[in-house]
Amino acid sequence: MAGSLSAALCLTLFCLLGACIAPGARANGRHSRRDLDINLGNGNGGGISIGIGGSGGGGGGGSSGGSSGGGGDLRPCDFENERLYKAYKVIQKFRRTVTCDPQNIISSWSGADLCSTYKGFFCERPPNITDRTIASVDFNGYNLQASSLKEFVDALPDLALFHANSNNFGGAVPDLSRLQYFYELDLSNNKLSPATFPTDVLKLKNATFVDIRFNSFYGELPGGVFCSFPQVQAIFVNNNQFSGSLPDNIGDSPVNYLSLANNNFTGEIPKSIARMANTLFEVLFLNNKLSGCEEDKYRTYSALHP
Repeated sequence: MAGSLSAALCLTLFCLLGACIAPGARANGRHSRRDLDINLGNGNGGGISIGIGGSGGGGGGGSSGGSSGGGGDLRPCDFENERLYKAYKVIQKFRRTVTCDPQNIISSWSGADLCSTYKGFFCERPPNITDRTIASVDFNGYNLQASSLKEFVDALPDLALFHANSNNFGGAVPDLSRLQYFYELDLSNNKLSPATFPTDVLKLKNATFVDIRFNSFYGELPGGVFCSFPQVQAIFVNNNQFSGSLPDNIGDSPVNYLSLANNNFTGEIPKSIARMANTLFEVLFLNNKLSGCEEDKYRTYSALHP
């Protein structure tokens, strides 16, 4: 038993050019959530289950954004239910802030049929509720530009997933803690305002997937990253400007996939990482200034888990 646990950790941690990298993972790829092919759950053991991709509205063409359209003066009675009417109002407000839309995505955000024609929006029924509502947003690869996501993502109360890889969204990360179903956040490869780690993210107690890579976050990584998400399966903070030592409590996280690559972390890799032998599948430390990857340290990690 001890040998198998040690071997499992040894498969996770190994040296490559003075850095630790897990097999099969890449530090410099700008992959979408789907590209990772990780089968993640719904964050709270039940409720909304959504397959993103392949449906959810029309689109096409190419143009700049900023259109003020939206289907005219629609009334609540034009919609399937009040939840969708309220979501429509939020979407139209956000639509007016989009300043660039090379794929002409927002031209589909018109009319009362949010669930079928609005590209990037997906509907589902929340737990114990009969009405359909906007349950997920997938903007991956749309290259939309807007100065802020506030009063958009945080204003869709039934949202469970928000994926926005490879866009040009600015501003701060919205506080999503009031979204009771929320469990997946992907803000990777955007132009969010340079800032320390967005502590509002730590309030997402149901989070299973947190991805903020390829932005301009800096400063120390708070210990809360490794103790605030009891159900987390993937954390990606690579390709930012984080610095300082890694939190000593890194081993408290149940995370399966962890990428800390391409930052400015210094010091030793905390020994507590050995406690992750049963849960950690892949970890990336590539291109930092970390120590503790020598062979004797490597053995220490394995030996720490009996």
